[in-house]
Amino acid sequence: MAGKKVLSSVVVKIEDVDVLVERKAIKNINLAIYPPDGRIRVSVPYQIADQQVLEILQSRLSWLRKERQRIVLGSGEQKPEPHSIDDVYLFGVSHDVKRVTGRRSDGYAVTESHTLTLYFKNDDEISISKSLIYHWYRQELRARIPSMITYWQSIIGVEVLEWRIRRMKTRWGTCNITKQRVWLNLELARFPVQCLEYVIVHEMVHLLERYHNARFKALMDSFLPEWRSTRKLLNDLGRRI
Repeated sequence: MAGKKVLSSVVVKIEDVDVLVERKAIKNINLAIYPPDGRIRVSVPYQIADQQVLEILQSRLSWLRKERQRIVLGSGEQKPEPHSIDDVYLFGVSHDVKRVTGRRSDGYAVTESHTLTLYFKNDDEISISKSLIYHWYRQELRARIPSMITYWQSIIGVEVLEWRIRRMKTRWGTCNITKQRVWLNLELARFPVQCLEYVIVHEMVHLLERYHNARFKALMDSFLPEWRSTRKLLNDLGRRI
């Protein structure tokens, strides 16, 4: 149910099959498999116990394998986009997407019910849709990042002189130690807020320790004890939504 707020999300492994489990304020369980890579997502009512969810997925495992294989084979060799234009997330919350053409200018609007409406001057929707969504992501990140950096500067004891946002293919963030500049991946707007916070802390800790060595890990443990589980969540979701 795309319009409902995601209360929590986690990737679980049922034997050899990874499933993104999202808890929402819904009444029924919704299971979906998406092309082209066969990623699997199940939306479940928030009150259902974890063990019950696992048992349901286990009972459907044979079907999941067959259906995923059918979808992947039917998708050919097409590489997946970073995200589907009809399957948009902001900080882990799924949004319905509506399109309205014939407007004076391109733009977008977002409702409290998690609907993203894209407005177009003409029918060239695909490329403009991506541009509008990325603009939305950038604005949302700009509203969140400054307070996070300010908060963590006082805790970590470092100063970020500059931060910027850009799309990156292989990294969630980078840090220029000499210039005390942090770069953050635009795609972080798609994932739960704790993922953005983890990347910010990770890059700021590099201002204390350049390398991913034992000292770096010890510093991360002291500042953000759950960083390993958040890193796994981010990397798992990054391959699926």
